[in-house]
Amino acid sequence: MKKLFCMTLMILGMMSMAFAADAKGGIRGIVIDASSREALEFVNVAVREAGSDEFKSGCATDIEGRFLVENLKAGNYKVVISFVGYKSIERNVKVDNEVLNMGRIFIEEDAQQMREVQVTAQQSTMKFEIDKKVFNVGTDIASKGASATDILENIPSIEVDQEGAISLRGSSSVNVWINGKASGLTAENRGDILEQMPAENIERVEIITNPGAKYSAEGTAGIINIILKENARAGYYGSVQGGFNHHNGAPLAWNGSANINYNSGKFDFYASMGYRQRNHIRLVSVDRNNVDENGNVLSYLNQASEGLGKGENLFARAGMSYRPTKKDEFSIGGFGMLGSSYNNSPSLYESNMPGNFVSSERIANSNTEMLGGNVEFNYIHKFNGDDHKIDLLAAYNTFGHEGESIFEQTSIYANGDTTRSYQRQPSDVSPQNFDVQLDYTNKISETQKVEAGYKGSISRESSPTRTFSGLTAEDAKEDTKLYNDFTYNQDVHALYLSYSSQIDNFGYQLGLRGEYTYFETQSLGYGQDAASTPWYKNDYFGLFPTVFLTYRLTESDELQLNYTRRLQRPWGGQLNPFVNITDSSNISYGNPQLLPQYANAYEFNYIKTWKESQTLSISAYYRSTEDMVQHISYLDATPELGGKVMKSTYFNIGESRSIGGEIVSKNRLFKLLDLTSTLNMLYYELDGYEFTPVEGTTIEGKPESNFTWNARV
Repeated sequence: MKKLFCMTLMILGMMSMAFAADAKGGIRGIVIDASSREALEFVNVAVREAGSDEFKSGCATDIEGRFLVENLKAGNYKVVISFVGYKSIERNVKVDNEVLNMGRIFIEEDAQQMREVQVTAQQSTMKFEIDKKVFNVGTDIASKGASATDILENIPSIEVDQEGAISLRGSSSVNVWINGKASGLTAENRGDILEQMPAENIERVEIITNPGAKYSAEGTAGIINIILKENARAGYYGSVQGGFNHHNGAPLAWNGSANINYNSGKFDFYASMGYRQRNHIRLVSVDRNNVDENGNVLSYLNQASEGLGKGENLFARAGMSYRPTKKDEFSIGGFGMLGSSYNNSPSLYESNMPGNFVSSERIANSNTEMLGGNVEFNYIHKFNGDDHKIDLLAAYNTFGHEGESIFEQTSIYANGDTTRSYQRQPSDVSPQNFDVQLDYTNKISETQKVEAGYKGSISRESSPTRTFSGLTAEDAKEDTKLYNDFTYNQDVHALYLSYSSQIDNFGYQLGLRGEYTYFETQSLGYGQDAASTPWYKNDYFGLFPTVFLTYRLTESDELQLNYTRRLQRPWGGQLNPFVNITDSSNISYGNPQLLPQYANAYEFNYIKTWKESQTLSISAYYRSTEDMVQHISYLDATPELGGKVMKSTYFNIGESRSIGGEIVSKNRLFKLLDLTSTLNMLYYELDGYEFTPVEGTTIEGKPESNFTWNARV
């Protein structure tokens, strides 16, 4: 792999020198909104031969509105500048063997197009960029009272199940960020946090399936980045809104929000607050059979449950920024949430397991109070505009929750005996995360850019668990066998370097990221002393190369090819060795010796754009994952629990491969209707494995493969 990476660097370097030696003339400039005087990004710039109107080259403006078209032969050309919602302009120019600077080019809004945009601006749209897909959220899916979870359910490539678990292209190994940062979201808590975040606060969602070296290597499937709304209009402005929603037969849920903003050029301030109720009904049905080698059913366990969930929460955002000079900007901001939830879930079980119950009723009730938030400090210094700058970020976030769960169970056995049990589990989880990030950007020429930086992440989490058991609530006493106090500490330090260049219609970006991870865990039973109980400690280091190649075939056709290496670290619950026997039919425990799983991902994209907002994206991708973290379940003979019970834990076992294809089409059928349709296909293959539990029984896992597809309109 190292040899391949070095060879790629050498080849691209020689290509760059070869092209540079044969360089010809070019055209550059800056495109600016004639009304607001702000630079415009993603404006199409096409260079055509004067007279024949034949397309010669083209590009799109960058974030500063700049463009550069190189390697043009001396002659006369027509430069066409176009952007949705603006009047197209044409300029006739003469190019010699130097780069012609067209200076600042002002374009005006098109009144007719803007009338159409004002009508359709409420529609959600998909935009394609070199390393991501951007889904701009419209009111067609951001209905009043909806949550961030509801938004994700409507975005191509993303799936959300009943438990709020999120997956991207069929893989749950995905990171979810807010405003480009992890913001304390983990696999354990992000479902609850996103369910409390109002949809109307979200401006867009970015899907980054193969992130570059600047991004964290965490998440083998990629990153889902949720961008919250901001407004840069000058002056004072604000809004108030309210509404209600009704979901699948659940009671009505009310919501409301208000915001205020101020912008004076050097100083700006924003604040918003929203209140939201949520009610839902949850249905679950599970049938589990234990069969012998001939397929005969030895035992079965069937479960059916119907639950009602209720919740309410407050979500608030605030921030300010100050620009004392044109080169310096200080900002501080964050968001917070306060919420509560209640869930009632009665379940019915039927079983023929030897020595076990025939039928059982189990009622689970839980009450949770959640308090959390994020605060960030940011400093930006520009040496020479946005082309040469440093960006320093320091952030702290915590999302703790406190509450209790109550389980009541009545079991009837084959001999007619009846037993009752009662359990109450209070919980108090308080994770904390500290992040420091320093990014350096230098656009050393019109076509070359260097980026480098450091990121440090420190995570601390403590999750004590206590259980009170008895026949009824009145006689319940603490069950010392179910006491556990688990502490998980993790430090991650990363350095990255990235270089990108554009040679005529060919562009490339090469990057390398190194990440060092140290973690320690401690699991305490009842009466154990933290000072005398040893910690389990481990550390590891990994290199993560990235390669992005692009080639513009024509003004409207582009090819992309990229490669990334990524990892997925095990999370706290997977590492906790505590044996949880709360449900005597399903016993679970973690594995502190788990290692991260690594993935190599390749992706090819073809993007075609037409006028009138017509876009087609065709993608093919391949991902191989090694040291898979798998959830293993097995039957174990446990006499003190009445016979064979199901146990489950986690191990690094086997490898998997995913091959998929994705087609995304955005079409304007009528002036008032935009249609985004998607087709996803995925073939997944998992190698077989052998697993030997501590108890000594060897379990063979057969190779698995499956093909899935889905279509959305």
